[in-house]
Amino acid sequence: MTEEDCFDDCFWNTSIEICGCTNERLSVLLGGKICEENGCLDEVYKNHFNSCFTMCPKACSEENYSITSMDTLPWPAFNHHYEEFPQVHFDNITHARSSLLRLKIWYPRMIETTYSHQPKYEGIELFGALGGYIGLWLGVSLTTLYDILVPLCARGLRAMNNFLFKE
Repeated sequence: MTEEDCFDDCFWNTSIEICGCTNERLSVLLGGKICEENGCLDEVYKNHFNSCFTMCPKACSEENYSITSMDTLPWPAFNHHYEEFPQVHFDNITHARSSLLRLKIWYPRMIETTYSHQPKYEGIELFGALGGYIGLWLGVSLTTLYDILVPLCARGLRAMNNFLFKE
């Protein structure tokens, strides 16, 4: 679901809940009664825009299409075309033509460009890479640090012990 679809869905749910109706575009897309007066919809838009906006995250992926050419013909061309839809009743071919659409899509090329993003390093990889670079640049490893810090700590403890427990 795109961010725009999410926002439409949120606005539609909110307007149906508060006003009992929605605007013409959302009524066609999602159903519901069309509001006769826009005052209620204006209030919904003013008071609930931010909540719908924050609820709908940016899309991770989005596909956009542009029309390179378009041709129109009346459809259904013959009575038997709209008779293929028994679940929908049409009085005549004119009524069917105003209610039905046949859409054919041709792609200009079948190449799809996909961009994917991922972090260069995960947490443990970053730690390993930093340790490798420090070892490479300074010649320091954890073993070397251990060999240096343990005697220093031992000396410090002995000195503190001697100072505190002088006899």
